[in-house]
Amino acid sequence: MGTISYLKKVFRAQKQKHVLTAKLAKCEFGTCKLVNLRHLIGQETLSIPEHKIANLVEYAQAVTVKELRLFLGTYGDYRKLFLDL
Repeated sequence: MGTISYLKKVFRAQKQKHVLTAKLAKCEFGTCKLVNLRHLIGQETLSIPEHKIANLVEYAQAVTVKELRLFLGTYGDYRKLFLDL
């Protein structure tokens, strides 16, 4: 069974059980890499997009508690992936 026919079969089954809709602008098929939930997902890899790394490195020093919490929250999303850099 080809990939396209398999996907059609899966989507048909899901549509029968649940209300399933997809926005074509948000769909990507046949790509090697995609950005999802702030991560770059590739074949057997999970990494951080380069522009996100640059933003964290160039992040201005936090002055207020709110800015510190914002930085720590952003850093916390990626801290497990920093070990691979």
